[in-house]
Amino acid sequence: MKIDGGASSAYFRYSPPPLMAVFALLTLSGIASADLYSSPPPVYEYTSPPPPYPPPSPVVKVTGKVYCCKCYNWIYPEKSQTKEHLQGAVVEVICKVGDKEIIEYGTTNDDGEYSITLQGFDYDEKACMAKLHAPPLMSTCIIPTNLNWGVIGAYLQVGSKTMDELVLYSEPFAYASIIPFEMCEEYSSPPSPYEYKSPPPPPPPYIYTSPPPPPYEYKSPPPPSPSPPPPYKYKSPPPPSPSPPPPYEYKSPPPPSPSPPPPYEYKSPPPPSPSPPPPYEYKSPPPPSPSPPPPYEYKSPPPPSPPPPYEYKSPPPPSPSPPPPYEYRSPPPPSPSSPPPYEYKSPPPPYEYKSPPPPSPSPPPPYEYKSPPPPPPPYYK
Repeated sequence: MKIDGGASSAYFRYSPPPLMAVFALLTLSGIASADLYSSPPPVYEYTSPPPPYPPPSPVVKVTGKVYCCKCYNWIYPEKSQTKEHLQGAVVEVICKVGDKEIIEYGTTNDDGEYSITLQGFDYDEKACMAKLHAPPLMSTCIIPTNLNWGVIGAYLQVGSKTMDELVLYSEPFAYASIIPFEMCEEYSSPPSPYEYKSPPPPPPPYIYTSPPPPPYEYKSPPPPSPSPPPPYKYKSPPPPSPSPPPPYEYKSPPPPSPSPPPPYEYKSPPPPSPSPPPPYEYKSPPPPSPSPPPPYEYKSPPPPSPPPPYEYKSPPPPSPSPPPPYEYRSPPPPSPSSPPPYEYKSPPPPYEYKSPPPPSPSPPPPYEYKSPPPPPPPYYK
């Protein structure tokens, strides 16, 4: 009982705090806490989400076929006969985009088909080529042909395209057989290698050779006629007769004379005279005259006349008298009378033209000739 009484007396030793005191204590604690956290909140930093993952590039697949032509037509490859699927042929695929290059190989199956997959490659037009790489082992079709550019390389074409796969294909390639067959002897072997034939040498330069001149035959002029023709005498026709003309009587011409004309006698001109021309006689020009030219006489010009002496004239001295004083005169006052009547003045008479006087008939002064100055004297060394 004592312990309980002691505990009860200890618990109630101090009276409980009033409600107002508790409320005041809580208010002060809130103000203190507000002072402690009065700084602004930190700036919000936005962090963008990571970019979406790019979709994977589609897988590029290259397909095609390879044949064995037992009768290959080397002149017209598209007309080749007896084609068979070739198994074991190796095809090469080369893809280039910028500085990146991918090379892959594939082998044909029983149907002569090949399928080559390219990884990590973004296809671009005319970026990939396919060509023959090697024939199959233990086969007679080992001669590569350029059918559909199988030796040089053929650009691939798009067969199908999806989000996951891109299929490219090429036209079929072919190998030719080395064993000739009776049915295709003309196409069994490849054409013979090209044999170069040099062009013929150029012809020699053409040298013109003129033809020889024809032999000269001198023909002398015909001899002059011996006598001039007689002067022409005009005879006037007779006057017309009033009587009718007589009847026409035909007279046959006389028969030709049987005697032949005299033979023509040709007389050649006389030959030229054989005498040589007279010798040439040279006449030298006359010698120059030995007399020297007359000596040069220089005539000096007359001396200039001296100018007259200069006479200085001083200006007149200024007048010492001062000017008269200025006297102001006011203008007259205006007159109150009326203005004078207006007086009309006629205009001046019209302009009368007076011709200039005629030129004087006196003759011009006579011309006075002035000779040029004499030449300078000759210079002798």
